[in-house]
Amino acid sequence: MNLQSHRSEESTFFHHSEMSASQIDYILHNATIAFLSDYKIHDQCHSNTSSHVPVSAKMNVKSKPTNKAIKSGYISKFKIQWKDIDSELYHNHISNELSQHNIESHSIEESINFLCNCLKKAATVAVPSKIIKLKGPQFKASPTTLMLLKISKEKYQLWKSHGKKNDHLKTDKILAQRNLRKQLRKEQYLDRTQFYNELMDNPSNDMFHKLIRRNRGSKNKDAICIMENGEHHYSATDQTNSFSRYFEDLAVPKDNGYDSEFLDLYNIRHNIFDELCKQSSNEPQFSFQNICDAIQQLHSSKATDELGLAAEHFKNSPTTVTHFLINCSALITFSTIIIYLISLNLVS
Repeated sequence: MNLQSHRSEESTFFHHSEMSASQIDYILHNATIAFLSDYKIHDQCHSNTSSHVPVSAKMNVKSKPTNKAIKSGYISKFKIQWKDIDSELYHNHISNELSQHNIESHSIEESINFLCNCLKKAATVAVPSKIIKLKGPQFKASPTTLMLLKISKEKYQLWKSHGKKNDHLKTDKILAQRNLRKQLRKEQYLDRTQFYNELMDNPSNDMFHKLIRRNRGSKNKDAICIMENGEHHYSATDQTNSFSRYFEDLAVPKDNGYDSEFLDLYNIRHNIFDELCKQSSNEPQFSFQNICDAIQQLHSSKATDELGLAAEHFKNSPTTVTHFLINCSALITFSTIIIYLISLNLVS
């Protein structure tokens, strides 16, 4: 491809011992095509703890502008702040919307869909929301690192103000940078060791997902070796299989004093209720207060269901929602209403 490096005698690599320097960082270009300009080898600065210095250049490239394609089906994710809800506005919006709906001229599916859309629209109007932004982890320096970083900066500025001479000031600057790098490596090692020890001693879903985020990160923080039942695993494949077996065993229910009588009682009650619902002639009756109580017992601050509704959509206007459901009683039984509320609570 006839590529060559920019002709310059400036060094881009400086060994920490200051015994050697060379130009091993450069930008390749084709001499027959003049598209590089402003080629520059930057000076060393106090914040650069590496032995390399940056090399930059500008490229003169002509490109035809194109409109950015919009991803089909892309929806911004928002988190609803229910604690800042305008209750009066939420209630009035639902009342006005439901009063315009004629239940008798619509099927039960259409009425329920209308109610769900009404609740979501009211939340959009009366409840503030914020965009969910995924932010990567930020490096938190310890007080010792901050002190060494400040010392390194001061030593560099002092050496620079005296003309960057090869004297004791340069030696002090190198020693300060070396101590800073040593402290950074030490803290990174301690952080990895503490994380792996905590993962093995107190395993949890949060620790497992934190491990996944670490492995997907740009920095390589994989463990060198993992010991399982006295056997050491060094390869990434063996380590992955080891974690897979570990969390598979963790997910299997253990007999840790589980109340089996409660499970049996719950199954009996569920079967009785299911049988009563199937018998249309002997259908259980629920009052207005029963439905309001079922709504108030929904768990808050939980995930939404497949329709995008959370428990807060019902709990912030239980009376209006219950009246609408009662008006639908000619098309839907109260038992079905209770089953839906129970299912919403279980899913959330």
